[in-house]
Amino acid sequence: MNWENKTFFYPDSTISAAEVEQNLQSYFNANPEKNNLKNEWLTIREARKLIDQYSKFPGAIFKQTPQHTFDETFWKDTLQLDNFIAERPITRKELAVLFVHYTASFADCRINFYGKNY
Repeated sequence: MNWENKTFFYPDSTISAAEVEQNLQSYFNANPEKNNLKNEWLTIREARKLIDQYSKFPGAIFKQTPQHTFDETFWKDTLQLDNFIAERPITRKELAVLFVHYTASFADCRINFYGKNY
């Protein structure tokens, strides 16, 4: 057989702000207030803003943390990431690290086959 399952993540590429927000809206089945994200590409600061916004929805998987902890020291020491410039586009890898850090323990989340809380 010549069939194979491939997943392409491209961890060093950037991601559009609209794509991230569309997926979060779909997951939460919600239409939050307009974010008016300024950039075509999601920035580090905007990624944190989205996490804060979606942590308030019922069934949220993101845990809330104080905004003041989100700085270069947190980026390097806690997340083990480099190159903290809040206004630069975030990479897919960095966004994944942020999501993992701000996500409630997977042991506490019940996710079905379609990626929805139940």
